[in-house]
Amino acid sequence: MPVWIYCIISLLINLIMTTMIITRLNAHRQRITKTLGPNHSAPYTDIMAMIVESALLTLLFLIFVVITFITTKLYTPINSSLVMQILAQVQILSPLWIIYRVVQKRAWSSRTFEEITRSIAFTPGEATSHSSQASSNAV
Repeated sequence: MPVWIYCIISLLINLIMTTMIITRLNAHRQRITKTLGPNHSAPYTDIMAMIVESALLTLLFLIFVVITFITTKLYTPINSSLVMQILAQVQILSPLWIIYRVVQKRAWSSRTFEEITRSIAFTPGEATSHSSQASSNAV
């Protein structure tokens, strides 16, 4: 079976399963919001964000592979072997990404981009106190 057919099947299965999981979580989130209020539905939103961002990595790679193989003449046994090896690594990263985000206890939010891109500012007092502690410990 050609690799691009496998990739299309994998893409469809990943897309359908992710959509089904997100739909089910969203239904539970809406039920919790009606019952307990909007403050109690935040974990569901975080979980949905984690699932989408982990599935997105695999889906984007599969879309790239399918488009590349269909539109060009790059389908050779060597290229298909290389794609399958890279695909295995990408598919391993998706659950690890979920585990990483759960360990951090947060999903991607509107504040995440600000946290990543803000500059780090050091105050002179902190740098001096740490260096003086280090020099006193060394003596």
